[in-house]
Amino acid sequence: MKNRRTGRGGFNRLERGATKVRPVTDRPRSSGRLRAEAVKHELGERPEAGSLHNRSDLFEVEVLDGLGPICRDELTELLGADGKVLKSKRPDQLTFEFKGRSSTLLRLRTAVAVFQLLYFKVPNPRSVVQGTNLERLLAAIDRIKHHGRFSSFRIGAAGSDSPTFQKIKNLIARNTGLTLDQDEGEMVIRFRRSQLKPFGWDVLIRITPRPLSARQWRVENMPGALNATVAAAMVLATRPRQTDRFLNIMCGSGTILAERGAVCPAAQLLGVDIAPSALRKAERNLSRLRTKPLLLCEDIQRLSLKDRSCNVICADLPWGRLVGERANLQGLYAGTVRQAGRVCEAGGTFAALTQENALFEGVLGEFKADWELLSSARVKQADYKPTLYLLRRKG
Repeated sequence: MKNRRTGRGGFNRLERGATKVRPVTDRPRSSGRLRAEAVKHELGERPEAGSLHNRSDLFEVEVLDGLGPICRDELTELLGADGKVLKSKRPDQLTFEFKGRSSTLLRLRTAVAVFQLLYFKVPNPRSVVQGTNLERLLAAIDRIKHHGRFSSFRIGAAGSDSPTFQKIKNLIARNTGLTLDQDEGEMVIRFRRSQLKPFGWDVLIRITPRPLSARQWRVENMPGALNATVAAAMVLATRPRQTDRFLNIMCGSGTILAERGAVCPAAQLLGVDIAPSALRKAERNLSRLRTKPLLLCEDIQRLSLKDRSCNVICADLPWGRLVGERANLQGLYAGTVRQAGRVCEAGGTFAALTQENALFEGVLGEFKADWELLSSARVKQADYKPTLYLLRRKG
């Protein structure tokens, strides 16, 4: 008797888990068709005739809220003539075409993660693992495995604990050699209703074992440290050049300095912080940079730097949560903006990040003769949404 939900009898067998099959692992791994035939028996359904959307040049970038425009600019420049950024419906993702080497995408600094995007014109996730659809999925997983060191995987999907997805997990584990680790799996595979077409399903496979935002240079952590992708966005907003005389006020453990050093050389990389313990962490985090930053232990309100000695300044200001006392922020912010105005040359830029918007904007009003506000954007940092301000020093 046909099932009303599917028009075939396989769905009931799938839910009951009653169908027994021969293990797929004893079949030749090189034969995708043999694997697909075993799958159709395990799921109790007939394989589809094949995917109607066989493109392998689609990718998706996961980006923090607020960083979409900056990430789009970085991505467009990186892709060049080999790719094109498509229209996106969500602020936290960018979909794009790319025909170059996927290793090129690892250079993105403002992206949290990059996924291979596969579209399947099918009615449900079960159909993704049928016939040539399964061959296409396994081929994509094999390609990504070839370029990265993956030993485990996890599934991200609504209802990922259902019997259907349990069977999908088992199929992937058997046919790829990856171990299922639903909590810490290195290869993240997401299933969702398609955002490319009105009908169908998307499968996204992260191309790296760790998110891109997990930087290799970070060997020392510090409470309240800035997210590296936000730091990269601050740096790129200043339009880095090799002639920059760059100053990182309140540099902490060196996140902004590390991101600036990763973009291009600079005439000067200088970090200032009042805490010796923070500077020791920064020194270890920055040890691999080609351009070694100079780190100074000084009070930001009493900088020893000469007037007009910098042309680019970045500051992750304390918000009085994990770092600093809220009662002292008024004087600290005023002293910071005053000193930044003194050491920054005319036409220079100042990128500042803070959650205390009203306080910072009030201080800017006091120094409106020195600074012009170019832009501001709310960004996501952990559980907060601070604002990134970009200022220009007036002449």
